[in-house]
Amino acid sequence: CDGERDTFDAVVVGIGVDLNLELARDAGLKTGRGIVVDAQGRTSDPFIFAAGDVAQHHHYGLCIQSWAFAQNQAVATAKAMLNPDAPGYDDAPWLWSDQYQHNIQILGIPQPGSRTVVREEALYFSLDDNGRLTQLVAFDDARTVKLAKRWMAAGRDLSDVPLADPIFSLMSLR
Repeated sequence: CDGERDTFDAVVVGIGVDLNLELARDAGLKTGRGIVVDAQGRTSDPFIFAAGDVAQHHHYGLCIQSWAFAQNQAVATAKAMLNPDAPGYDDAPWLWSDQYQHNIQILGIPQPGSRTVVREEALYFSLDDNGRLTQLVAFDDARTVKLAKRWMAAGRDLSDVPLADPIFSLMSLR
């Protein structure tokens, strides 16, 4: 980050299709659905870091297998390797897919007990008990996904917002 160099005994880069935790387990690392990491990508061994598809997200308890998450988590983890006080990566998982003529975007992961609000079969909002957005599934609506990223990051209470009402302008919630 600042031009300073450091040396390491080894760097392991794993690239493949199937999640393989054998090396991590052999190294004595805590594993679950993946290699258990904190927000900075640090494993149960404070000198070993993991990022990407193999890393079990510290908040969701899942391995988030999307290019955007793997890329952004890896950047934050590299910064943490160089600076123990670097902020961790805590953005909501986001992925998208084009299916025929539709663009589908998914932001976040619903939590147990989430309440789902549907808006014209194109937007599916999952809210927790405090009215915070935990997941959005959007069909052909990238603008709302962009807004929802802000709402999630801010922990905005949406419980009194008429999300299901197509007349209500979501853009008014900027």
